[in-house]
Amino acid sequence: MSSLSGSDSAFGSNFMTRELYLGGPAITFTVGTEARGHKHFHVPLSILAEYSMFFYDLHYHCNLMEVEGLKFDLMDIDPQIFNRFTIWLYYQGIYVDEGIAQPLDYYEQVEQLWTLADKYRVPQLQRQAENVAISLLKSLQEQYDFDVVGYWHCIYHNSYVGSPQRRFIAGQCAFLVRSCREKCLDPEMIHPALRGDIVDIVRNLYPQFS
Repeated sequence: MSSLSGSDSAFGSNFMTRELYLGGPAITFTVGTEARGHKHFHVPLSILAEYSMFFYDLHYHCNLMEVEGLKFDLMDIDPQIFNRFTIWLYYQGIYVDEGIAQPLDYYEQVEQLWTLADKYRVPQLQRQAENVAISLLKSLQEQYDFDVVGYWHCIYHNSYVGSPQRRFIAGQCAFLVRSCREKCLDPEMIHPALRGDIVDIVRNLYPQFS
């Protein structure tokens, strides 16, 4: 695997050492379908709580007995993607398969990671995924004259309101706004629903820009 991003500091306070992450109760995740082969992951609650606001709340509002009995079934997630999610928790770097040749395949992996981060409220990973996704699309645009906005609109027209796919696209647009690169977004070319989602993402992930 290769890393597409480095680490930066956001929600995690890094008040615990790596050794302490291995102690304490662990959350059990059953990932994937039985037909395609599911896997069990046991992730220390301490490291989940360090970066996930969902598990941070769980950590401080549940007792030890309640936590040890918790199990999460993620039938719609690829076990390989969840494994990369756990790697990110320890190293804060996005890793993908080196054998993938097509940028859009990389993009799909990054989207799935973003979806997990969205589900469990991991803003640092969301922002990293948005940054990496923009870099991949920029490379496609420069090398193959890829129509990025057209691609986004295609996904918008083939996904439901509030879907992770739509929020992921809006997150990338919000990243462009945050990094002062919004000039490449022509408001007249942006789907009205996407414009509304961009505003919501900016307010939630980048409150300083509200």
